Amino acid sequence: MPTWEARVTRGTAPADRVDAELRYAYAAPLLRDAALWVDLGCGTGVAAGAALREASVSARALLVDHEPDALAEARREVGVEVVAAIEADLSSGSGADAVRAAVAEVGTDGPIVVTCFDVLHQLADFTTAVELLLGLGETATVVLSVPDDAAGALDDPHRRSAWSAGAAEELRRLLPAGAIAARQVPVRAAAIVPAGAEAESAPLGSMVIGADRAPAHHLLAFGVGADRLVPVALARAADLDAERTDARRRESDLAYLEARLAQLEAPVTSD
Repeated sequence: MPTWEARVTRGTAPADRVDAELRYAYAAPLLRDAALWVDLGCGTGVAAGAALREASVSARALLVDHEPDALAEARREVGVEVVAAIEADLSSGSGADAVRAAVAEVGTDGPIVVTCFDVLHQLADFTTAVELLLGLGETATVVLSVPDDAAGALDDPHRRSAWSAGAAEELRRLLPAGAIAARQVPVRAAAIVPAGAEAESAPLGSMVIGADRAPAHHLLAFGVGADRLVPVALARAADLDAERTDARRRESDLAYLEARLAQLEAPVTSD
């Protein structure tokens, strides 16, 4: 069953949370040395906080989202100093101007990193957001992602624009020379480790991803530090309690919706 969530929260399915964390882990090498991190469409900050918790990130954060409740939660979750939280609609000119003004006001003499993960597909008109990213990329390193339509639910109500490998390539052609393209490929992982509370952590070994594996997301990066990005994989021990809770919630929702549909389709009788 599709999640149909615009943001990752603590209630998001565990597998989907890891999927989102990986994108921040990809940007982590840049964020370790950055002076300012601008997270466009930051959401609740849950995925970023989990991915960066042990990454020794020195960058101060400027968070941007159109939902004030999400911004308030992100302040608590990202795990780094937040210098500003801007409520802005990235599809509007006023929203883009607010971001530009905030970046200029915060100011910095060090490297700037901009992340914009799985935001563009939620905008009916992403032209303004792309122009904003291109402008910021003149002095910063930008890392963005879009989900591949083939890997998601096309009837997702949060999906406002279509993205595919071809669409991602068209966007790459608009970026400055030297832009980096990458694919996020789903993997399934499991591990057998020594028993006992005192057992040491066990390495997961190497992983090989074939070129024929279909991507779930397309990532693009450009700017002064884009060439520092390297392939990354992320695996976490399965949280079976959380997965069962999520499954029960979905089953309950589905049962309610099926019962409600049956009521609506039942023939109307008159006394």
